[in-house]
Amino acid sequence: MNFVFLIFYIIFVLSLSSVSMAEIKAQNIDPTIQAKIDSLNIWIKKQIETTGTIDQKQLDSMNQLIKEAQLNLNVKTNNVGNENIIEKQQQETGKLIIRDMMPGSTFIVPEGVKWKIKRISCKTEMGGYSVLVTSIKLKELYEAGEKISMPAFTPEASLLTEDSSSVIYTFEIFEIPKPK
Repeated sequence: MNFVFLIFYIIFVLSLSSVSMAEIKAQNIDPTIQAKIDSLNIWIKKQIETTGTIDQKQLDSMNQLIKEAQLNLNVKTNNVGNENIIEKQQQETGKLIIRDMMPGSTFIVPEGVKWKIKRISCKTEMGGYSVLVTSIKLKELYEAGEKISMPAFTPEASLLTEDSSSVIYTFEIFEIPKPK
């Protein structure tokens, strides 16, 4: 398994080495960020060669540093719309929460937060598999005090059961604290 991964990785690295600087510029990757990405690729290659595995915590840490450097670069270099970039950074400090709802029920967004609905799925009370709900069109962002209502039945729920009372809708919500 690791040998197959190593072969694919080597092919990937070789394909990257054939990319010219003009192509990198066309992808809008800043040279300072590209240097961090190159450093990460070298580290991955060395890890695979020496240990055959990748330390996931170290990889996550290095990826986070690259993301932060990219965000910082965007804030410094983008004079138009800086407020949007800063707002996006603040939004990314939220947390993912899971809420279940019965058909026909309503949520009210709590004070001091905003909610961004990431995904809705449904399942029966008996468990089993979940079905992604795509027939409900929701707003991009809900402010504190706003209501989110669920219809009594959805086409996705009909795939699971004819009895709407046994359906549970699961909301994956990104909760964003309001700036102070």
